[in-house]
Amino acid sequence: MIRVAVELTENGTACRRLIVQAQSLLGALSLVEEHCVGDCTARVVFPIEPEAFFVREPGATVGLVGVEPVEKSPPAGERSGETAGS
Repeated sequence: MIRVAVELTENGTACRRLIVQAQSLLGALSLVEEHCVGDCTARVVFPIEPEAFFVREPGATVGLVGVEPVEKSPPAGERSGETAGS
């Protein structure tokens, strides 16, 4: 069994990052996509954390393990080092 982060995007905007345990990467994506509503896509977040990838806990089950916040990018022009007119 593996554990990966899967980012959900709705209407082109990243909205949630779910931590999922599944038998494969495709299984993790399928599990998350079952809960998508509307214009929603799921993608595995890379790089994968090597120390957390393989689940070694006895009795671990397939499913959602947790939710992480998604870091929002600042709008163009507000990024560090950018100034008006540059």
